[in-house]
Amino acid sequence: MSELFVGRQLELKRLWSAADEALTGPRRVVVLGGEPDIGKSRLICELECYAANQGAMVCWSRSREAAGAPVY
Repeated sequence: MSELFVGRQLELKRLWSAADEALTGPRRVVVLGGEPDIGKSRLICELECYAANQGAMVCWSRSREAAGAPVY
């Protein structure tokens, strides 16, 4: 991303580590959860950029935000 990423450095380093391990060993699934508007999507976008630059294929999803949406 072109914007400055501030905060969540510990979480980002853990995600980068999981990506590095997945590229050299067993595959990984990472689930990121939390309250609305705490930066989960931005954190995952940072991971996506990192992993793609390392040669990984990145797939991710998100749950619907509409009332009555099924549990993710």
